Amino acid sequence: MIKEIYAIEISGVCNSSCSYCPYSKQQRERGFMDWKTLERVLSLIKSGQVYASRPLHLHLFGEPLLHGAFVDKAATIKEVCSYISFSTNGIGLTTDLAEKLGKIGFDWITISPHDNRKASNAYYLLKACGNNVRMHGGPDHNWAGQVNHAVAWQGPCDFEKYSKAVVRWNGDVAVCCITDNGEGVVGSIYDDDILTKDLPEIPMCKMCHLKRGGNYDRMSISQSEPMRI
Repeated sequence: MIKEIYAIEISGVCNSSCSYCPYSKQQRERGFMDWKTLERVLSLIKSGQVYASRPLHLHLFGEPLLHGAFVDKAATIKEVCSYISFSTNGIGLTTDLAEKLGKIGFDWITISPHDNRKASNAYYLLKACGNNVRMHGGPDHNWAGQVNHAVAWQGPCDFEKYSKAVVRWNGDVAVCCITDNGEGVVGSIYDDDILTKDLPEIPMCKMCHLKRGGNYDRMSISQSEPMRI
């Protein structure tokens, strides 16, 4: 059963195509989370039926700042969840937007290293406006074989260990944060029984550097071919 929401995908759309990210290879429908879906997620958290991760991440593979109401949605989430963060490429970031983000109180904002100059500009602008900012050090895994990058960290799967799930922009609930094709969806946030759903292994688990279940041999991920999705 689902005990914890790890991430809420405010935006499923991205405006970049980074070599270390599988976004451009993924097939699912793209869009932005509406208020009804967000309110449904928050109602379950407020009721105590499910926990929010600390921090609760407001991104998956999309660019959060593309959502025109991201600031308002983040502020609403902050009223319910004390610890929140998100990752951004910083493209299109303005001083006004950076100041508005600074008033929300994110635990941290991570800047992706897609372009050194743009990433650096975003980092210093956000920091100057009172945000706690981190610069991502670069690719450290390969999204379960979806891109060709060496894996820098391993360990048990927190999604299995702590019964975590993510909510996509359209309300789909998935068993982990890196599955972005059809597999891994166990239902919708609108299903009355969604929190009692099992969180099964999926085909992508066999390509993942985070070990799940202990009943398969972890592959040498850095030498594996990218998954075709």
